[in-house]
Amino acid sequence: MDSEAAALRNALVDTLKTKGYVKRAEVEGALRTVPRHLFVPWLPLRDAYANAAFRDPDSTPETDSSVSQPTAVAMMLEAFDVQPGIRVLEVGAGSGYNAALLAHLVGERGRVVTVDLESFLVEKARANLSAVGLERVEVVQGDGALGYPPGAPFERIVATVGLPEIPPAWPEQLAPGGKIVAPLYLGGEPQDHILVSLERQNGYLEGVGLESLRMVLLRGEAAGHGETVEERRGADWRGAPHDALKLRIYPRSADVPLEQQQKHLLKRGSLTVLERL
Repeated sequence: MDSEAAALRNALVDTLKTKGYVKRAEVEGALRTVPRHLFVPWLPLRDAYANAAFRDPDSTPETDSSVSQPTAVAMMLEAFDVQPGIRVLEVGAGSGYNAALLAHLVGERGRVVTVDLESFLVEKARANLSAVGLERVEVVQGDGALGYPPGAPFERIVATVGLPEIPPAWPEQLAPGGKIVAPLYLGGEPQDHILVSLERQNGYLEGVGLESLRMVLLRGEAAGHGETVEERRGADWRGAPHDALKLRIYPRSADVPLEQQQKHLLKRGSLTVLERL
């Protein structure tokens, strides 16, 4: 099986690379190395390396969990820009597959902490990571919206679930020069998200849109998809594609510059200003 799995894994990565989803050699190396089939043991081997998403058979509508399509995995890994030796907090452990890829990218000098709300997913991720020799990945049960203060600061805080807004705890746990990379809901159907990359500035987050994704939704304290939000969308960004989108995210309490007042999304805890690049 090992040789067949390796052949299927390499064929999948070849396809992702040809289509432009895999660009960095480090990301390619991680995808070729980590045995995806060991994280989806309920699937036939060929399905494990199909370019498709699969729902976890132990999840329910209330605890929805899926293994992301390899295309989405590759896109997110490229966007995360994970470097050797850094500390990464992942929100949404799932099967542990993404955490294994992140561990490969940070190397033995780095640290990966992955958090999930559901105990059955935490147990599954720990078992799967142990099966591939990655016990050094710390799997924590908890509400990812709260981050993980004992491990802070992190050079990357990344999410593999869709967010209604950026939890306020995350910027506080970000190392200087660090990034938050997460699928953020900016309108449309509940599962429609824009993968954004954000850096902490003086009192706000600033960044850009990278990719369009459909994601399983965050649960816990920061969940809130489908809630009504006040929207005032300026004509200068209406209809802009994700890769032409610039974002500034302010706390609700911030004194937002007057020129920004007519182009924002007002949410429970934040005000998101969107402009064209």
